[in-house]
Amino acid sequence: MFLSHWVLFLPGVSGGVLAAILGLYERMLNFLAHFRQNFKHDFRFFLPVGLGGIVGIILLSSPLEYLLTHYKAMVLWGFAGAIVGTLPTMFKDSGRDGRKKSDWLWLIGTAIGSGLFLYNMTHLFGQLPVNFFRGC
Repeated sequence: MFLSHWVLFLPGVSGGVLAAILGLYERMLNFLAHFRQNFKHDFRFFLPVGLGGIVGIILLSSPLEYLLTHYKAMVLWGFAGAIVGTLPTMFKDSGRDGRKKSDWLWLIGTAIGSGLFLYNMTHLFGQLPVNFFRGC
């Protein structure tokens, strides 16, 4: 049960981050907010993106489940590294229009909340092996 939640959660997070970095996120929000304006143009743009997502899920869900079953620590740290690696670009892009005091409060609050979650993760989900190479 726990495994299936991670299979769905982690690719969604990293996919959302990549969509933001690649400029798809803002365009998708604009498309959904103004659904009838430029529908044909936006639909043609997002059709290959959606089909690629579906094909990616079909092709990669079984290998990802295998890797999460046998090499859970390495895969989870790999996802974490992929997400953390995109943070500088996300931080730069999010500050294009300047930053407000509330932005900093949200950043600090999210960091504290995430830290508390990570600190208590063992109690929530069980123990992960400390050594990456134990499963090899």
